[in-house]
Amino acid sequence: HTDAAARALNGQGHIFAFEPHPHTHGLLCKSLLLNGFAEMTQAHQAAVSNRTGRHPLFLGRTSGHHSLYALDGRSMSQAETIDVPLLRIDDIVDSKLPVDLIKIDVEGAELEVLEGAMATIERNADVALIVEFGQQHLRRTGQTVAHWLGEFERLGMRYCAIEPTSGELLDWAPGQAGAEPSDNL
Repeated sequence: HTDAAARALNGQGHIFAFEPHPHTHGLLCKSLLLNGFAEMTQAHQAAVSNRTGRHPLFLGRTSGHHSLYALDGRSMSQAETIDVPLLRIDDIVDSKLPVDLIKIDVEGAELEVLEGAMATIERNADVALIVEFGQQHLRRTGQTVAHWLGEFERLGMRYCAIEPTSGELLDWAPGQAGAEPSDNL
């Protein structure tokens, strides 16, 4: 996602990228360097949340499925974890810097990211959010669809689904929740 965003910006602008897993973070940094995007990107080896500190990262079967929440019904003692730093977007993004887009794909910790980015979002009235919505994440974190969506509605956000092949924005209603394993809204 970081390389695609950098390409879309054509060398103009700035990207903040967050990747908590050390190996994947290393690959991200290497990719940014090889593609000429290292100068326009701040890549942080940390998970984004609503607080700072450290937290276990539960390791999924693939790097895109690591989570701050336990996976597959395994308990903390059964799960493979690594300890990772936590950051808040509001602590990283300079308050004078305009923000156009925030992409959130955090396997269940979306509302924590939202809370930790609240000042940034409120300062940037036209900011767009791309957020992965997954029913399985809500079940693991004990959240309801209504509560999860309500946190975005409270900010005046409207929902559109991103059609995965074309990227077209499609009307999306909460009643469609669960039709797919996950949607990017």
